Amino acid sequence: MAKTNPFEFNLFRAIEVFVAVVETRHVTQAAEMLGITQSAASQQLQSLERALGVQVIDRSTRPAQLTKSGIALHKRAMTILGEVESLRAEVRQIGSVPLPLLRIAMLASISTTLCPVLAGLARHTFNIPELILTAGLSSDHQNLLRSRKTDLAITSDNLFEIEGLARYPIMREQFLLVVPKGCKGPIDDLEELAKTLPMVRFTREAVVGMRTDQHLSRVRLNLPRFIEGDRASIVMAPVAAGMGFTMLTPTLL
Repeated sequence: MAKTNPFEFNLFRAIEVFVAVVETRHVTQAAEMLGITQSAASQQLQSLERALGVQVIDRSTRPAQLTKSGIALHKRAMTILGEVESLRAEVRQIGSVPLPLLRIAMLASISTTLCPVLAGLARHTFNIPELILTAGLSSDHQNLLRSRKTDLAITSDNLFEIEGLARYPIMREQFLLVVPKGCKGPIDDLEELAKTLPMVRFTREAVVGMRTDQHLSRVRLNLPRFIEGDRASIVMAPVAAGMGFTMLTPTLL
């Protein structure tokens, strides 16, 4: 392949596009994640391959697969992107320049509690003039972090599938069994309780729903799926109305 003059295209942007394609496994989804057109993403990949003189993505397979050169590039690319982010943070800290904007994604279940606390810290402790808070599920946080549309996420998923993140555990919670007021069922035996009340649960897309399913699988309980919701308010409403029971963590109450 003929080599491209390295100054004829944005190498850093091309690396970002390449990493996004690897993560999403589709050029179209990578382009959407980065807010560019599919043709622009394809051009960045082609320019990157011409500059390196090797093919990094095997486009003959569906979905496209990395070549050996692509695998090596991906490892170095993640290091490069991580170093650039570290450089930005270090330069800001050395220059004592406060962040002009901080974007935080958090679980919807704890957003009301955390909002005033985070706002106070941002303004009075870190002197950040603008704060953008986004509530959602852990899957939403994954998409926001991958597309770099949030700076940090307070979530219940470790997101190990995303490289280059710093993770800090801040709390642990036990699950609670929640039953309607005045429930006469046996609360120490889920199988017996389920004979008198159906279980209301979170969807599998929510981490709390996934963990609940894992627990039921471990204890070999196959409870019928009755009502599912992706928000605590949706799950708790039928329980409060006496229509079923649920399992969740204290911050969701």
